[in-house]
Amino acid sequence: MGEFIGRVREMEQLEELFASDYVCTCAVYGRRRTGKSRLLREFCKGKRHVYLTAMGINRERTLQGFRSALSAFPETDPEGIIDVQTFLDSLTRLSSAERTVVVIDEFPRLVDVCEEAPALLQVFVDHELERNNLFLILCGSSISAMGKHLNDGDAPLFRRFVAQMRLEPLPYRDARRFHEGLSEEDRIRMYCIASGIPAYHEVMAGRTVEGAIENAILSPVGVLREEVENLVAMELKPKELYISILGSISGGKTDLKTISESSDVDRTTCLKALSNLELIGIVRRDSPYHNAKRFAYVISDGFVRFHYDVLSQGEMTLEISDSRSLYQALRGYIQTFYGNRFEDVCRQYIVSNNACRWVGRWWGTVPVVKDGKPVRDDDGRMVTEDVDVDIVAEVSEGDHVDLLLCECKFTGRLSGMREFRLLEQRGEAIRKGGANKRYVMFSRSGFTPELEDFARDEPGIRLELVGMPELAAWAEQGVGLPPQSY
Repeated sequence: MGEFIGRVREMEQLEELFASDYVCTCAVYGRRRTGKSRLLREFCKGKRHVYLTAMGINRERTLQGFRSALSAFPETDPEGIIDVQTFLDSLTRLSSAERTVVVIDEFPRLVDVCEEAPALLQVFVDHELERNNLFLILCGSSISAMGKHLNDGDAPLFRRFVAQMRLEPLPYRDARRFHEGLSEEDRIRMYCIASGIPAYHEVMAGRTVEGAIENAILSPVGVLREEVENLVAMELKPKELYISILGSISGGKTDLKTISESSDVDRTTCLKALSNLELIGIVRRDSPYHNAKRFAYVISDGFVRFHYDVLSQGEMTLEISDSRSLYQALRGYIQTFYGNRFEDVCRQYIVSNNACRWVGRWWGTVPVVKDGKPVRDDDGRMVTEDVDVDIVAEVSEGDHVDLLLCECKFTGRLSGMREFRLLEQRGEAIRKGGANKRYVMFSRSGFTPELEDFARDEPGIRLELVGMPELAAWAEQGVGLPPQSY
């Protein structure tokens, strides 16, 4: 098991709860592979604890696992555990002057094979935990199931686990630490794919980007080859419905009507499925700046998006059995994918360096401009085009609010004055006038001397240029810091 990376804030929160005289319970949940079990095992180090994992195969296998875990505590009478009640009775014998942590991992699996568990656990929490000096943690990978058991008003455990922690993917500044020795741009490529999921980063670590993709994802025996279907199947049923909807979104369908039609499913069913995908963090709704009534569904999870934007788009090439040849066949899709996902790293940079009141995107229709003048067709009508701004943020600056407009380029070309003027023009479509506007341009390949001179010599424009050296310096400063939310 490698170095434990990140989770500073989460560890601090667990330690605070453990030290409290008033808190006896905590729930930790999140999608699979986010490192919940690793976090809890790290937290338990140096503490008197018992770590129980619900097997979920059947009742007897689950109870046998509990007996084995409790065998280190002879006073608990592990051989006497024949059902959930005797298991909880055994836990009461852990009573000690020393605070003891009890972790039940994969709690939904316990309920699957022991339906009475929540009701019996309610009595245990209400009457036994505090007087026995126990700190009980329930953990689960099924976000919907954990919510149902802990937050449904009719559930036995409702209000018994007020302290709840949803484990999200690692931010870039932590996730990049899995890939020591790579250049900053290759670390970004790794993050674009693994998306801050610790288990994915661990599988891909120690290789070049190309080697990681070939061995972990494209190889017929790659560890992550079937990961997306496994993820969807675990949390969402019927699997085929969600696979179809995700394919529609990847194919450019972004609103309920077109997603429903493309997936051949009625709108009510489609809307419920989209809500479930949002709940577990695979999909999100983006609204353009200052237009909350309009929104677009996008695949927000990087690994799932890689599956659909790269593997599914290149479906005809997947018959190639050699992973190296397959990588070359998919290379164009992969490069486009990096460009789309690079925005996520840039957004984290913006949020960590600014007091953002709102951060998102903008898209809309603007006039086509040439040589500083709007272009008109033969009938005199103004020619328009659909454009977008990669990142838009409202930033508090003292007693006023700045509008931050950002362009993100992960290409092999230098960004120059043309790209800035386009950003400036699109900014005018969002807010007229230059007052309280700032610009940030991100570029993997850097900037033309002309643009660098312009940014330096025209401070009133308030243009910040961020290349790989600046991103690397920012990322290094964040080592060991808690993740930013956005």
